[in-house]
Amino acid sequence: MADDQNKHDNLRQFVSDECTAQAAERSDANTEDAMLDAERMNNFYQRALNESERMSKEVTKSHVQRSELHKELGADMFESWTQDHAQQVLSSERYELWSNEEEKAKKALQQLENTSTCDDESSDDASH
Repeated sequence: MADDQNKHDNLRQFVSDECTAQAAERSDANTEDAMLDAERMNNFYQRALNESERMSKEVTKSHVQRSELHKELGADMFESWTQDHAQQVLSSERYELWSNEEEKAKKALQQLENTSTCDDESSDDASH
């Protein structure tokens, strides 16, 4: 969550800097059109920032819901549904690529878990 806030703050800073730079470029022409352009630009950036924040909240909400389903239904059921869905919506070539990446990720996760388990066991042995 803090990382999401940091990303949003970075985006806000980027937009603010760009808005300031563009306003400075246009400030040479101090006409009514320049003022109108600045107002339009400000409105556009405000809408963009609001939409970005809304989308970030939706992504976070989706991650939370997915995590809750994963806990509730179990990893095996969730994996089965994910695989069925991928098979239905991906072309056979893309499904094979996806499936291979899933296998690689699963093996990497197992290696991490095994390493973690070995570390836990060795620290338990050392404490006895």
